[in-house]
Amino acid sequence: MLFPIDEEAIYEAVLVPMQFLLEPNKRLYFGYILSALILATWVYHRHIWRSRNSLSQSLFLAGLLRFIFPKAIWLNRSSAIDFGLLCLNATLKALLFIPLIISAFSVGFYTVKLLTLVFGPLELSGTETSTVSQSFLILSYSLSLTLVLDASRYLLHRLMHQIPWLWQFHKWHHSARTMTPLTLYRIHPVESALQYTRDVLVTGVVTGCFFYCSGQNIDLTTIMGVNAARFAFNLFGANLRHSHIWLSFGPLERIFISPAQHQIHHSSAPEHHNLNFGSQLSIWDRMGGTLYRTDQYERLNFGLKRP
Repeated sequence: MLFPIDEEAIYEAVLVPMQFLLEPNKRLYFGYILSALILATWVYHRHIWRSRNSLSQSLFLAGLLRFIFPKAIWLNRSSAIDFGLLCLNATLKALLFIPLIISAFSVGFYTVKLLTLVFGPLELSGTETSTVSQSFLILSYSLSLTLVLDASRYLLHRLMHQIPWLWQFHKWHHSARTMTPLTLYRIHPVESALQYTRDVLVTGVVTGCFFYCSGQNIDLTTIMGVNAARFAFNLFGANLRHSHIWLSFGPLERIFISPAQHQIHHSSAPEHHNLNFGSQLSIWDRMGGTLYRTDQYERLNFGLKRP
């Protein structure tokens, strides 16, 4: 047998969809789903319900449910594929990616060794730091890791669109003709491995650099054990990015990527191709000339080409 079978890992992978609902570090965490439902309700009330003021208020809930959960979007072949790929990639991650790909800890360790070899050990005044300097170190590390991780996501995402052989893997994600929060996990296993490796390398290198400069272990600024920036991103509409619900951030789209901007990225219209590659921040798209702001609602079709 080439690799030992980890029965516990298989068991966990099978239960992944349910586990995600209880893990704050996953976008499908029930708290993020709830916040997305609240935002979707606001969108419905502001842009749809107000135009139907002649209808009885008792019909509000029925209309809201049809708006958020239309059968044509949630109960179709595309959504079933999303769920299947979620389970497949979770299994591969448990059985192959985690055991075979170097960990962020190892990358950080070798980063420190390399920096020490090249520049020598830093002469630190002491290992004790004040509360202020420790707080500044934690904040600096959290901000730096957030920025570098987000920039790396933008870069890899753009490469997967512009390099033909990488596009052959990424187009699995763009083949979705309807989108739900599960579409996030509609990715080819090769892309899943690339994204996992990117995350490990960036986290390890940034952590190693901060450890080398400070000479001490560093903690992230977290909420419920999750990077505070990632927590805020997930809380404010991340689950609407892959959906039919149009939520624009207005002027803030010059800094942050809105759900509507990501839907533009998935649009099958030629004028929307190769735009809005960003994950959390739109500043990379601004610098790269790929930013598209959603000043007004646009009716979109999704998929690799128009129906």
